[in-house]
Amino acid sequence: MSYGRYSGIVLFLLLVLLALYSCSSSWKDWNVVRNEIDFQIREDPGGVKWMYLRKRRSSAQVDDFQYQAGPFDGFAPKLVNQFNWTGPYLDSVFGSKDSIQYLKTVVLCNQRIEENKNFCDIRILNDHGEVIRMYSMDGICRQPRVIARDRQCLIFAGNDSGQRWLLLDYLTGKQAGPAIMELPRSITESSIRELDFIRDKIIITEQLMNQIVVHLFDAAGSPLEKFIIPGEFKGSAHNGIDKKLVVTQHGTETFADLVLLNNLKLVPVVGVADAVGQGLAGMSTEVQYHKTGGKDRWVYAAFQHSADQQNIRILDENGNLLKTQVSNGQIKATQIMGKQSDRMVWALDRIENIDMVVIDLSNGQVVNTVSMPGKFKNMFENPDHLNAWVFTDRIGAILKHELPLY
Repeated sequence: MSYGRYSGIVLFLLLVLLALYSCSSSWKDWNVVRNEIDFQIREDPGGVKWMYLRKRRSSAQVDDFQYQAGPFDGFAPKLVNQFNWTGPYLDSVFGSKDSIQYLKTVVLCNQRIEENKNFCDIRILNDHGEVIRMYSMDGICRQPRVIARDRQCLIFAGNDSGQRWLLLDYLTGKQAGPAIMELPRSITESSIRELDFIRDKIIITEQLMNQIVVHLFDAAGSPLEKFIIPGEFKGSAHNGIDKKLVVTQHGTETFADLVLLNNLKLVPVVGVADAVGQGLAGMSTEVQYHKTGGKDRWVYAAFQHSADQQNIRILDENGNLLKTQVSNGQIKATQIMGKQSDRMVWALDRIENIDMVVIDLSNGQVVNTVSMPGKFKNMFENPDHLNAWVFTDRIGAILKHELPLY
């Protein structure tokens, strides 16, 4: 083989390497449009492409990145949501072999213009900087709403032609409901307080003037029923199957209504001695769903400032009132404990002490109340599920207290 032929091959390889190098390093000249502790977003000088750059852990060097994603078409994303996960939780979802790549997920929403039309592109990246899911909706991106209770992210996009929504699991990036759907024209994105997809039903909770409207749709988006409830929406909790508790505030009282998805009915929560429509005194503070002994339990609470009282209601699987508990002080923390997750532990802040209240979720009864000196710090359940340790801060001294659960 002649020298000229060798030199031609060497020159070709050098050109290839130079091209690869220029492609890999071109982003170093791009504009940094977002710089966080563990990632950067850069935009090309023309403002039509962008990259996501994951910083190398514990590195002090500039431009030292562990992963790169992109370049992607469109403007750099202004809407970024990061989610961190723990190893044990990921192992329970994926198994230890596949969980490591999901230690962190990020949802990126960016705007793109194509043929004079606006598009909202949504990408979900895992901890390795890989795009695990990508979606695109017509219109302008709206601020994503994070629904931590259900591990979901609700994203709207819209323009003059209408509003669209996408509900996704921000751990896996998979859709948490049906495909991208259009909102009914009578419902505006700004009025929506919640959007749930439970089994084969879509539930949109809308806040209007002095009332909320709960819309029920089938999986295809066809309307089934709607309920009008007076007051201001404060929160909700559902069992993921067929029931959803909606809590509202009306004046100085807190109300709850149970939506039966299969029967398309609304059941107001009332007690044996209550008049229909009578609420729980105070401003809404809590609404939770739990399962104990294979049965649904709902808990909601309200704080009455004038009396310094926390009023707590425990409901059975049908929304019937099991018990209303009244305790002094404001809620600092709640936690489910016990052998069958059948104990709800409340930490109620007093002036110079904390009251720990243990409630049996099976019947709503209080099984233990202990007053402890100091301000509440945290609490941990013993491995035997029979007791808990509560830590309080008394003028800088950390105190440890035992709390029997049975």
